[in-house]
Amino acid sequence: VVEARLTLCAGIRIHILFNLVNMKNPLQFSFLSLVGLTLLTGIISYLDLISTSFAPVFFMGIALGKFNLVAFEFMELRKAHQFWKVATLIIGIVLATSIAFFTFR
Repeated sequence: VVEARLTLCAGIRIHILFNLVNMKNPLQFSFLSLVGLTLLTGIISYLDLISTSFAPVFFMGIALGKFNLVAFEFMELRKAHQFWKVATLIIGIVLATSIAFFTFR
């Protein structure tokens, strides 16, 4: 019974790794992209790899990319009417640029 459980656990782990490597599901790719971008911003911020004058613009650019990933993939905005796509992009760009430039001063 114990060997069967171990085999089942190993099979599940291999199945999960196989699914992550294949990336057939676009939501998995989007999720891993979001996690990767979050880790990237954390590492860059922690190690001070970007000058303090350019950092707000860089981080808001990454935040805008993450915003678009969430809006178009997880909220399925890519299936919505063209008006909502354009409105979301414009609002995201306006918010990101305004926050970046107000913190830039």
